[in-house]
Amino acid sequence: MLTFLGGLAAKEKTGYAQVGVVAGSIKWFAFGVALAVFGIALAYLTNFASAGIASSQANNWEHPYVTDGPKSKYWRRANRSFHVAAIFVAIGSLAMFMVGKFSTSDAITHLLENNG
Repeated sequence: MLTFLGGLAAKEKTGYAQVGVVAGSIKWFAFGVALAVFGIALAYLTNFASAGIASSQANNWEHPYVTDGPKSKYWRRANRSFHVAAIFVAIGSLAMFMVGKFSTSDAITHLLENNG
């Protein structure tokens, strides 16, 4: 997309100021990518908390063969928090991508119509 904008700006009819309007709409993409990376980090932390739950439990030879340890409640709360946060961040990332897609499409269409 940046190559397309650079090629468009190189034409004599289109100035860099006009391309700047289109480039401004690409910020939504950048924020969406940043949120996606943050979502991946939250997914890792969710799995890390799941491992914390498993490692904090005590194994027994009698029923119920696995019992919660002293830190199990903490790890369960952390796991749930990271999981819910990862879902909201994923939805936010998708929303920012869609906003970026539509705003960039509209800006490019407007730019091309004006420079015919």
